[in-house]
Amino acid sequence: MSELLENARWFWYQNVPGVFDLDGKAITRAEIQTYGGPDPALDDCVICQRSEWLSRVRQRDMFELHECSLAVECKKQCRVQGDEDWVHRHQNFWFSGGCDEELSTPRCLCLFRSDGKARLYPRYFSRTGDSWMAVLRRQLAQTCQVDVVQSVDSVDWSKYDLFLFMNTGDDLAFKRPPVPILMYVHDCWIGAFQKVIDRFMPECIFTPNPTMLTSNYKINDGAGVFFYPVAPSMFFSRPNLGEKQIGLLAAGSLNSHLYEPRRQLDKQLKQLPGKFTVGFTHTHGAQRNWRGGRTQDKELRFLNRWSERLGSAKFVTFASFSDKRFQPVFMKHYECLASGAVPILPDSPDLFRLGIKPMVHYIPLAKVWGDNKALASILLHYEDYRLIAVNAVQWARVNMDRMLFDGFEDMIQEVTGNRYPRRVIE
Repeated sequence: MSELLENARWFWYQNVPGVFDLDGKAITRAEIQTYGGPDPALDDCVICQRSEWLSRVRQRDMFELHECSLAVECKKQCRVQGDEDWVHRHQNFWFSGGCDEELSTPRCLCLFRSDGKARLYPRYFSRTGDSWMAVLRRQLAQTCQVDVVQSVDSVDWSKYDLFLFMNTGDDLAFKRPPVPILMYVHDCWIGAFQKVIDRFMPECIFTPNPTMLTSNYKINDGAGVFFYPVAPSMFFSRPNLGEKQIGLLAAGSLNSHLYEPRRQLDKQLKQLPGKFTVGFTHTHGAQRNWRGGRTQDKELRFLNRWSERLGSAKFVTFASFSDKRFQPVFMKHYECLASGAVPILPDSPDLFRLGIKPMVHYIPLAKVWGDNKALASILLHYEDYRLIAVNAVQWARVNMDRMLFDGFEDMIQEVTGNRYPRRVIE
């Protein structure tokens, strides 16, 4: 670990007051929380590591001309700072890697495997259009030091305060570790989720859909179930309350039999009179192989570009699942709320947790489902509904990052018994 990285970690995790002095250039704690810290991949050259970090924080190319084996790649990284086509390269939170007992912050072991449907290990170490993983890296860096492994064989558990892994509904063969467990549950409609819960008896389950989870599964006594928003963060949101290109945009993947309501919604929208401009964008959400840059494929719009796409419409909508037991709060709920379009959203039993209100922050999809007359009336009177988009964006600006980052830290604090100080941001 380079001296710069070690000093930055000490400054961040020890809540050192003031600013970090990078050779006379000040970096604030808020800038570290937003853009991250020094890139460990550049440890072998302090000039590269310094200039890439400063370029990220300042959002402009501040590459220091020199020659080394890392300089070419470093210059590329510096050059894309401030470029909206490369916003996924504008953050780097891998500085949280490595658990030092001298630092007064929780030490977390994350089991992120390469196999299975989630493939968390390669996702964690790739900066792509995968907004959930980009947010998770930032959440972990704010709250913990992190070691990421693909197997827990030979782990010395005495080095850790907590253990985080994802329940993907498959069979995990290792024994329950002797530290508090944080179990993440996402797509809990396919797989042996109950078996994994029963095997590990976690202290904490965090999920985007607590009501859906507790209604369909038995949770062990003593386990806290935390609401965990899966949202893009305002860093990747580009609200547009101004000029619009189309009237209505229908979004959401169609790659599962569960999405039959979205196909029905598309069919309904295609029957609207020709005077309404309706767009459809059904690219699968994560697109984990996308690595940014300019592209001629206009469907490859993720992170900020995806937000811009949603906000190009006056109204934006999508439908939920066909299985009434599982009605999630999707990432699209948050993306639509932050877009600047008037959201027409499907209901969810956990939607109340956002603190949003129908006809104030969104129009319930149920109001127009199967009724193009009602939908047409709304589309014809955009100015009467525009305030809903304004309210939704205001909600996102005030609440989304607070829920994502402060909320995640609340969970870590509770699981670790509040033994460590919270991170000071300002």
